[in-house]
Amino acid sequence: MILMALVPLTPFFLFFYFTYLYQKRINRLVKEYKDRYSCFIVENNISWVKNFDLWGVKKKFYFDFFKPNYNFNLCDLIMGKNSIMIVGKSCFLVKNIQLYPIIIANCQSVNYLGNTVKFKNVYINRNDIEIEYEDFKYKNTMTLVLKNSNEELFNEIKKRFASTIS
Repeated sequence: MILMALVPLTPFFLFFYFTYLYQKRINRLVKEYKDRYSCFIVENNISWVKNFDLWGVKKKFYFDFFKPNYNFNLCDLIMGKNSIMIVGKSCFLVKNIQLYPIIIANCQSVNYLGNTVKFKNVYINRNDIEIEYEDFKYKNTMTLVLKNSNEELFNEIKKRFASTIS
């Protein structure tokens, strides 16, 4: 009798278990990046990604469970020596969960995490900081917009990529 009651709930248990494992892996990657590269952390910036086209993928039927999800409203920026890790946050079941991290770098020296994108440019548009980058899995250049950011954050980002800013 108890077994008959638990069988329909098995998919839900599996879903929450895989969500737990996914979050655990993300936390491990963020901790590893912080330990290796960290020196400046900004939490909970209101942000979004411009020029993101879901159908602009180079390989149409490429499935990767750990590819970055560019659909987030909040993000944490963890700045290393020549790279920035973006950890997007999205609301899931009344709770903000972390999405798989993206590393913006000006070279491929930080690709041990798998989701390294190439830095293009950074500039201020009104009160927003816009960071342009190119993801090799997508056709067009994307722009991360950090809302209501200050000059100090802009200078920190600019310092990380001084050699590639045009």
